[in-house]
Amino acid sequence: MRNIASRVLIAPLMGTGVPVGSVLIVYSTKDERFVNETLKGKLDQAGIPYFLDKKDIKPGDIWEEKLDEAYKSTSCGIPVVTRNSINSPWVMYEIGFLRGRGKK
Repeated sequence: MRNIASRVLIAPLMGTGVPVGSVLIVYSTKDERFVNETLKGKLDQAGIPYFLDKKDIKPGDIWEEKLDEAYKSTSCGIPVVTRNSINSPWVMYEIGFLRGRGKK
């Protein structure tokens, strides 16, 4: 999966001539290890800012408001597509919500 992260997830964002702003990482918590050990590092290396629930929602925050801010402010979403995410209603909701807002 590590090779996939660099070739499939990050490469399409780079060199396209399209400015990449902050991205929203959409994933199943069952895939948290991949997100923490691989994807975050690739985004950091590429200099791409990202919204990640565990990083950006602090104790005491109203999580619905934080997510709404992320939906509005990010330029696109990066769905981590696995069996876990495909079977997650929340991941499917987030992807649909982002697409409904015209996010890539």
